[in-house]
Amino acid sequence: MRFGNQPKSNKMKKKELQQKKFREEREQQVAPILPVHVLKTKVRNLSKAIEEIFAGTDKLVHSETKIQNIKSVVGICKTEGLKRILLHLVNQKVDFAEKGHHDENAKTPLNALINLSKYIHKAIRSIEDWESPSHNTTRSIANFSRHLYGKYFIPSFMDEAWYNNSTTHQNWFLHIGEGHNIRTAQRLPVPLTKREAHFFMQAPKDMGPLNAIRYGQIVNMGGNEAFVRQILKTRIANDYDVERNKFYQSIFVWFMANPMLDTCHYASILDYIHNQKYVGYRLNEQGMMIPRQSNFCMKGRDPESLLKQVEAWHRQIGKENRGNNFPEWAACGRKGLYHKTNETLHTVREICTQKELIEEGRKMHHCVGSYAGSCARREISIWSYEVMDNTGVEKVLTLEVSNRDNIIRQARGKYNKMPTASDMHFVKMWSREAGICLSKHII
Repeated sequence: MRFGNQPKSNKMKKKELQQKKFREEREQQVAPILPVHVLKTKVRNLSKAIEEIFAGTDKLVHSETKIQNIKSVVGICKTEGLKRILLHLVNQKVDFAEKGHHDENAKTPLNALINLSKYIHKAIRSIEDWESPSHNTTRSIANFSRHLYGKYFIPSFMDEAWYNNSTTHQNWFLHIGEGHNIRTAQRLPVPLTKREAHFFMQAPKDMGPLNAIRYGQIVNMGGNEAFVRQILKTRIANDYDVERNKFYQSIFVWFMANPMLDTCHYASILDYIHNQKYVGYRLNEQGMMIPRQSNFCMKGRDPESLLKQVEAWHRQIGKENRGNNFPEWAACGRKGLYHKTNETLHTVREICTQKELIEEGRKMHHCVGSYAGSCARREISIWSYEVMDNTGVEKVLTLEVSNRDNIIRQARGKYNKMPTASDMHFVKMWSREAGICLSKHII
């Protein structure tokens, strides 16, 4: 420490020289990119950056990731309401500019705020009166949305409305917040009874608005949350066609009446029923395609007999596909996985022949054998995740990749079982190495 006019020590002089040299090097790095005559001002103040972004003057060097993210996402949505929201949330230290960490279809907190701003004319409270109750961004935005639009209780699962860009679900949020019953909301996919609407409001927070409708229906019929979650893994999770929905409810009753039926069979049974009752099979006298069993019903069905019919259908799919002219097809060009841990080898490889595709379906007890035509047309590619150790090779998952969207759309184990967390570890590893996105439905 120096007092008065004492001379600087050699150590301090050396430190100052180093700092000066560092500043000069930084200036030399910036100069070629930003010549003096167009040099702009670097700003770390997020509020000032937002002001500049909405003003459109573009006087700032948006070097920080957060500022760049705000500028790219806001785009043409530069309304006064959104500006007020963003400035107030910055003041409340809400980190809404963070990047999303899911697949490309996932929405970020900034997207949610943009959607919230579109209804600001319906707000029942002032933006500036809100105070953040939490350091967690998701909880803060949930609380903020209720501050703006929630006069009455709104269940947590409705928060998805602001992230999924569905104006229908957003209007349901406002409708419930105003104190109205969900039964009177516009564009409900199916009508709800009073009890179904009651259980709808009690759905778990991770289900989302559409799944909450299915939850309300099934719980009203005597089902529980575990049963609902099994149904949500099948093809009819969000199929709300009014006519089919009546029939689906009879299937739910049948499943609940047979509690010893392994839930792993639900998906394959529903695939079979859909094929028999709704998929066109032959022409009638009027020239219309009609299904095999348009009058298919669940009354009097025996579980063992039905499972035998499902197995027979799977075998028939294999036989039909052998007659198709798709013996083999070119690989899509994506990288597979070859990962060794101790004495275990994990591989993900593409299936490129019809024979192997049928064999995959036979061993995994699902209907992937029906995908030969789509693979040959290069619409999708089918991959097999296998684990090899000193006991042999075990098939773990069959994966479907959309070649057009570059997304893993399905990942199913034996009997259409959903993948476990340990299975998904290696699927995610492969997706990163191959540059493929994961659908949010299988994460």
